[in-house]
Amino acid sequence: MGRFEGKSALVTGAASGMGRATTLAFANEGANVLAVDIDADGLATLATEAAEASGSVVTHHAAIGTCDAGHAAVAAAVEAFGGLDVLANVAGVVRSAHTVDVTEDDWNLMFSVNVSGMFWLCQAALGAFDGGGVIVNVASNAGLMGPGLFRATAHPRGGGQPDQGAGHGVRQGQQHPHQRACSGSDRNADDRHHRAAHRL
Repeated sequence: MGRFEGKSALVTGAASGMGRATTLAFANEGANVLAVDIDADGLATLATEAAEASGSVVTHHAAIGTCDAGHAAVAAAVEAFGGLDVLANVAGVVRSAHTVDVTEDDWNLMFSVNVSGMFWLCQAALGAFDGGGVIVNVASNAGLMGPGLFRATAHPRGGGQPDQGAGHGVRQGQQHPHQRACSGSDRNADDRHHRAAHRL
């Protein structure tokens, strides 16, 4: 029997990188997982890879930067599995640029995915948890030492989640990994970041 047998989880950024690995780990341990990502092809590949898992993976193709999108994703998990036990906010966007070169589109994209999307998903999950649950936000060590633009969104992601669930059986935590090369990364990011990512 898997460690997450009978549990349900929602994982964002599930089509690649750490989100994909998290989704497969949950499914292989018996969990039912709603896999959320904007990459439809990546989700299709993930569903095929998870076919033999002891749990199940249901894909949900969506961006997560708005209140409506976050609440819709949680509602889809509840509808598919009858409830929600775990929220893993893994999706993130990296844009590396000098301050004078930052565009409004890059600024808005990073804040919508890395901060707003995380918050609205947490809000919806707190309303969906029945008797307790777990929220894990994957931030980045860039929140402490990274380039200015990314640090601006990585820092609040690591400490900005709502904590009102603490007295209602909800556990919350953060992970701060090194940047990895994945679909949300800036393709023009410094090569040293990519070399370091491949060593992990």
